[in-house]
Amino acid sequence: MNIFQTAAFAYTEDCSGWRFESQHRTDWSSARSYCSYLEGKLWRPTSDIWSCASSLIRRIDNGYIWTGAHRYSESSSWEWTDGSSVSGTRWWPGEPNDAGNEDCVIASDSSDSSKSGWNDEMCSDNFIFVCEWPICGGRTIQNRACNERESYDKITFRDKSTRNSGDGKCTSPGTCKYCKDGFYASGGYCKTKK
Repeated sequence: MNIFQTAAFAYTEDCSGWRFESQHRTDWSSARSYCSYLEGKLWRPTSDIWSCASSLIRRIDNGYIWTGAHRYSESSSWEWTDGSSVSGTRWWPGEPNDAGNEDCVIASDSSDSSKSGWNDEMCSDNFIFVCEWPICGGRTIQNRACNERESYDKITFRDKSTRNSGDGKCTSPGTCKYCKDGFYASGGYCKTKK
C-alpha cells in the first residue's frame, strides 16, 4: 500500500498545544515517513500530555500505537525521531526487554497496569500510528499556521512586489519562527510590524 495516497485521518485530538491525528496500521519506518511527508512527527506521548494521550490511545485500535521513540541497535540509547533523548519514560513492568530485536516503541493504555505505558516492539510490526503537530494561533502546518494570508498584513517592497504572508514555521505550541522579511513572530502568528 502506498501510504502517501490515503484517506483523511480517522482520529483527531488537540491537547496542550498539540494536534494528534491517527491514520492506519503500518510498520514504524513507514509511519515515520508519512508523518514527515505531512511536516509532522510521530508523536511523543510523554508525561506532560499523558492524560490526553491515554484518552486517544483508548479510542484507537485496542490501544497499541507507534510512538516516535526508537533506537538504532540494542547497544544504542532510545531517542525520538528528532534525535533528542527519550526521558520521563512510562515503560511497562520489565520493559524494554528487547525480546527479538525490538527497537521501536508503542504506547498503550489499559486497565491492566502491566500493559499501560510503553513497550518495545519490532519495527517491522504493524500498528496504528499518530502524527503530531504544534498548534500556533489555532492552526497547524496543515492549515497555514504562521503562514496566514491577510490583506491587512501586506508589505510592499521598493520594486513594487508585495508579500501578505509571514511564511513562518510553527515550531512548538504558540511559537512561530523563521518569519519572512517584514514580518515578526508574535506568539502563534507572523505579523507585520505596526
